[in-house]
Amino acid sequence: MVRKELLVHLIAYNLVRTLMFQCALKYSLSPNRISFTIALATINSWAKWFMLSDDKTISFGLHDNILLMLARLKHPCRPFRVEPRVIKKRKKAYPLMTRSRKISQRKNDSWWEMMQNALNLVAFG
Repeated sequence: MVRKELLVHLIAYNLVRTLMFQCALKYSLSPNRISFTIALATINSWAKWFMLSDDKTISFGLHDNILLMLARLKHPCRPFRVEPRVIKKRKKAYPLMTRSRKISQRKNDSWWEMMQNALNLVAFG
């Protein structure tokens, strides 16, 4: 059963990519400028009209409308935009926890006891 679901998802993914490629060919666009998420949302919004249309000519008209919508909703041209895969610098003031929580708590407890003893010595001489 899971195998069938994965196969259906793979088919749907390929259908969306095919529609994006058809749009790119028809309107002379780069396929990279068409968003997969926008294509999927457009298909989902037009799906009920496809189900309601009985005539093939209406279906082809809807198909052309979807391609036109995808061409209008293309990404802007950003030729030098490259996003490197790096981790940003940690913005927290505290260090990462590298030991288990119990060990850290024991270490903090002993530090706290040491500070209380030092304060007692200062206060009571």
